[in-house]
This record gives sequence, C-alpha cells and structure tokens, in this order.
Amino acid sequence: MNYLVIAILALSIGKVWGNCPEFETALEKAMAKVTAREASKSVDADWNTPEANAFKLKYNTEVRGAADNRKFMTLMEQDKKLGNRDVLYFDVENSVQKKLNDSIVGDKEMVDAINNSFMAKFNKNLSASPEIMKRLEGQYQDFKPIRLRLKLQAGDDRALLEKKLDEIYRKTNAEFVAEFESSGMTKLIPPRTDEVVDPSNWFLSGSGENALEANMAARGARSAGFAPGQAKTLGFKEQVDTIHADLNSIEGLRLSLVQNEALLKSGIMLKTSTGEIVPSRDMIGVLRKIKMADCQSVAEYNAKIRAKVKTLFKSDISDKNIEELTVYFKKIDSISPPLFQRQRTVINLGEAKGGIVSVDFSGVGVDNAFEQMRALSAVNYAQQDKRLLIKDAFEKVQNNVDKVTDDLNMAKRAFNKASNENNSTKFSGDDGILMPNTKWEKAKKQELLRELSRTSDPSKFRVTFVRTEFDSGVSIPAMERSSRVVRAETIEKSLRDTVVGATKIDSSRARKMIFAIDSIPSVTGGRFNLIIGGEKPTAAELKMIEAAFKKLMDKKDGEVFGEIIEAY
Repeated sequence: MNYLVIAILALSIGKVWGNCPEFETALEKAMAKVTAREASKSVDADWNTPEANAFKLKYNTEVRGAADNRKFMTLMEQDKKLGNRDVLYFDVENSVQKKLNDSIVGDKEMVDAINNSFMAKFNKNLSASPEIMKRLEGQYQDFKPIRLRLKLQAGDDRALLEKKLDEIYRKTNAEFVAEFESSGMTKLIPPRTDEVVDPSNWFLSGSGENALEANMAARGARSAGFAPGQAKTLGFKEQVDTIHADLNSIEGLRLSLVQNEALLKSGIMLKTSTGEIVPSRDMIGVLRKIKMADCQSVAEYNAKIRAKVKTLFKSDISDKNIEELTVYFKKIDSISPPLFQRQRTVINLGEAKGGIVSVDFSGVGVDNAFEQMRALSAVNYAQQDKRLLIKDAFEKVQNNVDKVTDDLNMAKRAFNKASNENNSTKFSGDDGILMPNTKWEKAKKQELLRELSRTSDPSKFRVTFVRTEFDSGVSIPAMERSSRVVRAETIEKSLRDTVVGATKIDSSRARKMIFAIDSIPSVTGGRFNLIIGGEKPTAAELKMIEAAFKKLMDKKDGEVFGEIIEAY
C-alpha cells in the first residue's frame, strides 16, 4: 500500500473537511507511515565495511600543520579593530557535516576521518607552496574548517594570491575525492537530491578581506551549483550583489509571512519580547528536521511539513506559506556566522573504561537561527551602500549568536557541576563526552538527571549512557563506540519528536522534561532503558512515552526495551 498517496489524498480532502477530527486522524496515521518509511532510509548503508574501517583507521588522527587557533583569533580581532586591509583571509569547510553525522554516516568518528583526510592533503599542498607559506601568519583548524590569514607584502597582487589558494584547494579536493572513491566509500552514499551525493562538493572555500567575509564567501559556494569536480574558491567581492539580494529577499519573505495573522495566532510565527515577528523556535525545529532532499517530491515534502504543523500547532498551513518558510529558513541558514574555538578538543572513546556519558546540547541550531532572524529583522534595509548594509547585518547577527554561545558555555559548566566527577567533560562544539573512572550505577545516573532538572531548560541536555562492554562482558571495539553513542542520541531525538505536540505533550511543558537513554549494547543491537527527569509526566503521558519508546526498539533488529527509570 502506498501511504504517501494516502497522505496526499488526505491533504486534498482536508481542503473540504477543514478541521474535522476524522481528517486529522487519517492524516496523522498516513503521515506516520510516511515518516517511518523515511526514517528507515537514514544511515541505511553499512559504514563498518572493511574498506570504511581501513579509511577510518588511516585518518583517525588529524594533521594540523602550523595551525594555532589562539594566535589566529588574536590576529583576526586586531585586524577587525584596526581595519587592516593588507591581509587576505581564506576559509574552507565541510559544508555537509551535519548531514553526514545525522543521516548519512551516523558515526562521528568516521566523519572526523573524512575531515582529517581532506585536511591532511590540504596541509601538505599548502606547505608545498612557498609563495603562500611566506605570507602565512595565521592558521586556524577545527573539526570541519581550515582558515588562513595571509599578510600581504608590498607590490603583492591579491588576485594572484587568491588564484594560488584556489589551486591548492582544487588539487586537495581532487585528491580527496580520488581516494574516497578508490576506497569504495561513494557506494555507501544513499540516493538523494542534494549535494551530499557528490563528495567533490562537500568541502567548499571562499576568500575575503577579513575572516567573516571569507566564511560568508565559502557559505555562498553552497548555492553555486557546481558541477561534479568543478568546485572553486569564491571571493567575497564577487558575492556582494548576491548576498545583498539574499538579505533583502530574507526580509521580503519575513514581511510576507507577517501579513498572515493566522500564522501568528497559531504560534507558527512569534512576536518576541522586543517586538520582532519571526518563526517560532518550534517551527524552526520543523524546518531543520524535515529536508526537501529526503523527499521524492515537493508534494511529499509539503505533506510532511503540514502533518508536523498539525501535530505541534493544531493548525493547517498553505503550500505558499510552506514554500516561504522553507526558502526563508534556507537563506537564514546560509549566512550563519562561523564559530571560533581557541583549541580543538580531540576525544578518543577508546580511552573510556567505566562507560561513556554523552551530552548533546539540543536546540543550539534552532536558537542560532532564531537569533539570526531577530537580528536581520532589525537591519536598516534603506541603506544604499550594499557593503555597509551587509556589514551591519553581519554584525547584528554575530552579536545575537554570541549570546547563544554564552548560554551554551553556561550549560557546559552546569553539566560539569551536575556530573560531580573528577574527570571533567571534554567538549567539542555542542557535544560533550565524560569518561568516568568507574562504572556509573543507576543511582548515579538518576542523580545527574535530578541536578540537570534544576536548570531553566532541562530538555536542552540530551544525555546518553553507553557501556564500553557488550552485555557478554567483551569490550566494545574503539571504532564502534561512536556509532553506539550516535544511535542512543538518535533514539532520544526520535522519542521527543514523537511525543511532543499540541495534542500530546505541549512543547513548553516538554522543555521541563529530560529524557536520557541508557544503552546496554549487544553485538547485534542492545537493551535500552529510558530515564525520565524534570517535570513528572501524567499517567497518560507516561503510557504514551513508553509506547513510543518501545516502538522505536521495533525499528532495528536486535534492539529491545529495558525499563522506564524515574529521576524526579
């Protein structure tokens, strides 16, 4: 039976039925089948093949070259403060890292290996260029980007240096793709309609007169539509007209959405405490989770968005509004400012002896997008100078996003305090890993959740406990541990996505609850316990949570439900 057809048929009937309960029930049931089918596509290929494991083993450590993040950031701030113009910045980053982590590979260590492979080749080619090395005064390297700062000398031709950087990038990209293909890795990529199917478009680059310009140029390359093997470095100057047009388009889309009072009334759009009207965090979350590339048609994509909107807001939404929100969010996402970290923290899960406690801070991407939307709604679009308008927009966005980073750092400190462990948690971006010296028993896990429940937003902490031994007592191979952590995190995400909604657990109430996954792995799957902290669910809510959790266990062979553990 084609449940997608049922879903689309239900949508057309819905135009006649309106808010009829029977229509809502039919739509939700049909879309549940579509969602389940789509979820089964994610991380479908086996990335534990001998070839893949050999690739991961080969690139399990990074080659940093002359990278010194602290020095780079100091020089970057000096250039910004003094308005230095005799510098050239270059930025190259993995533009599809989130997709690789969440829905293609499902193993963060494998994605790290992919990045390390590219970076090793880039650093080698960079070192082989005397013209660039002579001018290189700052190099930054993190999990997905490499950033360079060149000090220009008297008589230097900026365009010529940009060309040499582009040559290094293209040579590196070609070498990366050749090895990736020869390792048999491309066959593991599932059929999709976006750039993920082409590894030559994974790492994209840009250049500019400052670090932000270079990063924005690199992000602009995401929408350039390069043919396979034809990606090139884009300069910020050649992107000014495009970025200016995008900023005005973003505001135009927002103003169009603001005119629809029904969107504001339903909660799809939100008026902030400072007066801006932008999509709500819940709506942003929908747009982040449901991707056009995961759907076979626009009709299917619209059906999935509409079904989720029905669940969260108990409201319908037109195809026109779905398109406007989708384009608006995509354009917002394309100008997310770069994150700078003074040092890269390398986490070796093979060192864990007493188990792994993983924390992923949920909603950071949503919060960043929300703050970007607020910032851009306050820009003076009457400004005639395109570069000044862009500068104003980027500065406002950066200031707002910096507040999200500050909140994230506070949450990290709260987690470290709550864990009450001698070993401090190792953080990388919005992910953290704690490797206790001794195995945590149930009471210790409950204690952690009780402490985190005292924070203002307990749901922000996506906590998972993963043993370092199979249930048989045999140690889990180091290379397999990352995928076990990712699987536990995925279960928590899916569970929360299933039980939160206007007719289920209201999103504001759900934010007061914390779900933690306790994984006891077996060779073929494992047993999973669910620990619930924060606000106590009602009996009906607990029944729904348990049913949803058990259903998730049925989706993968070898996975079984353990127990519900209370930590109120």
